[in-house]
Amino acid sequence: MFRFACAAALLVSLTAIGGCPSDAPADVPAEGEGEGEGEGEPGEGEGEGEGEGEGEFEGPTEPIRVPDSGNPNNAERDSDCDGLTDLEEFAEVYAGGLRTDPANYDSDGDGIADGIEAGRTESIDIECPRTWRDLDPTTTTSPVAVDTDNDCLADGLEDANKNGRVDSRETDPNRRDSDGDGLVDGDNGGEDANCNGTVDTGETDPRNRDTDGDGINDGVEIADGLDPLNPDSDGDGIADGVDPNPSVADPDDDQDGIPNSLDAVANDPDADNDGLCDGPRAVPGVCVAGEDLNVNGLVDAGETD
Repeated sequence: MFRFACAAALLVSLTAIGGCPSDAPADVPAEGEGEGEGEGEPGEGEGEGEGEGEGEFEGPTEPIRVPDSGNPNNAERDSDCDGLTDLEEFAEVYAGGLRTDPANYDSDGDGIADGIEAGRTESIDIECPRTWRDLDPTTTTSPVAVDTDNDCLADGLEDANKNGRVDSRETDPNRRDSDGDGLVDGDNGGEDANCNGTVDTGETDPRNRDTDGDGINDGVEIADGLDPLNPDSDGDGIADGVDPNPSVADPDDDQDGIPNSLDAVANDPDADNDGLCDGPRAVPGVCVAGEDLNVNGLVDAGETD
């Protein structure tokens, strides 16, 4: 009788603190999709967790069991919860005779789970607490190559949040030239010269074809001997994109800020005598800075003639 009473008390105690463990689904969203830490009654949380990406799934980084190549159920087993069946990992051979490792969720060590690289979106093994899932299965990378596009940047540096999707401010692990400026994303002679996934001093941005914003893409500037990090390579006050000769400083005889090649009256800083200099620079005793503010030789919106 005493033993039965203790068991009943224990059952009541467990119920009071949340009950017994339930048979939760094998796949639950990583932090970031949870119900959050809302205040008030249960179910009234704010709906925001602490994770990073919308819809991201994270699986374990250690296998849940030791894979067995002879197990007849390998088509339903995913020992490393990476989204690939053990059967696939034991059997599939990639270029160079390489295989993925059924006991390692990230066989090539690039930081991205094998299943995400292979474009998988479904769970396989009911024993996996979570399964890694690809957020863009229309694109894949190699789960056995650290650098799929061979641009010197590891796939996990290019897909920085490692979700299988090319998101804003990421380079594309399948394209050597992500921004289409004619320069390789990494490697010697490329944009991220030290291949660290960061735009360091002296490097152009492999995610932006016109790093300095002068209207000429980085590859063209380098080919033409201009500075892709300086919008005015020759220092004459005219942006390279509108400078007739961006590699040679253009003389400005009247000192109004408009070079002779663009100045309708190159020897008079105030051609219409209205007290406003024709260009963006003031000429003491003659006129105040004024009319062609962007020095392109045109009357644009917000400028006077």
